[in-house]
Amino acid sequence: MHKNRFDELTSLMAKKDTKAFDLFYNEYGGFIYSVIKVVCKEKELTEEVVDDVLIKVWNLAHKLVHIENPEGWLYKVSRNTAINAVKVAVRLRWFTRAAQTTEILKCCSAIWCLKKLFLV
Repeated sequence: MHKNRFDELTSLMAKKDTKAFDLFYNEYGGFIYSVIKVVCKEKELTEEVVDDVLIKVWNLAHKLVHIENPEGWLYKVSRNTAINAVKVAVRLRWFTRAAQTTEILKCCSAIWCLKKLFLV
């Protein structure tokens, strides 16, 4: 990963150059993906997080031009974004299961009440 190339692309992206963004993706997308995949494991979540990281890079491009260690910065941002995404996914799954359990319990409770009404 060459600092000069990173600086060149982020400088162009700061000016909203979409071709520079495409080049950035082609040059650094594989690295970002590999960092995120280790944390996320699932392909779909990994791809979503890659998109999130690339959006961060696009939005912060004007601040990234003079980063001393672009590989370290990309690694840290990719990993932290992946960790946060996994936390959200786990919470979402937990709430989904809790909601399903609540619905099952409500149905069981309703069935129990109906049985009590008609069997007594």
